[in-house]
Amino acid sequence: GPPPRPPPPLPQHPTPGQGAWLQSEVAKGVAEIARDSAVFGCLSGRERDCAFQHVKIRSFSRGTVVMSRGRSSGRVLLVRSGTIEVRVNGSVISTRTRGDVVGEVCAFAAAAQHAPPQGFPSNQRPDASPRSETITSQVCVSDAVAAEAVSAYEVSISNLTPFFKSNPQLVRALEGLSVRTINQAAKAGSRSASILLDEVSGSVINVGSGVCGITVRPWTR
Repeated sequence: GPPPRPPPPLPQHPTPGQGAWLQSEVAKGVAEIARDSAVFGCLSGRERDCAFQHVKIRSFSRGTVVMSRGRSSGRVLLVRSGTIEVRVNGSVISTRTRGDVVGEVCAFAAAAQHAPPQGFPSNQRPDASPRSETITSQVCVSDAVAAEAVSAYEVSISNLTPFFKSNPQLVRALEGLSVRTINQAAKAGSRSASILLDEVSGSVINVGSGVCGITVRPWTR
């Protein structure tokens, strides 16, 4: 028979946010979910192209431990379908569904390490509220378990690194989610979360443990 027809040529000047790799169904899907995500929605189309260029689809059966408390993770998961339960000592402290992120504490730890030494200018922060320091842990403070069949996009934290300096909104979103997770986990009895917390005026401060690789960074100047 005749030889197979070659694929159509890639566009010479793709529209920002619609790069050539977005021709794949996987990339189109992750771009759509990321656009509506509370964490990744602040990224521009071009930034999403870069951040999710090497994304992988992961599937987890019910009961699978997706991330384990006390262990470091170099990835974040963006839930595509299904429900992931965030647990501490068997108790469910929160759930993550389509568009939600799992692994935010480790991602925020990496973000803090790449923050400008003097912190972000206050006029670059979404709320411009005063906050002198933020604390992070390089390990998961809770377990993440698939409550049903789950499909998720796996994103390497290293792919997000360029945006930790250029997009303070992304860092702020990770900060807010991480602080909520750490507080919830500590209340449920997570030791790795409890050693991070000392509730003074609603702040999260260093209580002195090198086990979790605590990092402190100023966020305003």
